[in-house]
Amino acid sequence: MAFVLLLLFLTPFTQLWLREAAPWYLPYLVWGGVILLLLLLRLLFRPYREGR
Repeated sequence: MAFVLLLLFLTPFTQLWLREAAPWYLPYLVWGGVILLLLLLRLLFRPYREGR
């Protein structure tokens, strides 16, 4: 997952979502998407616990 974060925020892909004509809220949407992806991965790969 760290590789995806580095790819999004430290490579030329940053220019796709951080351009002059982009809306002010686009960086927040990108971060929100990253957070939702991490939450989804945690819920999908969380070990099942019996008794709870």
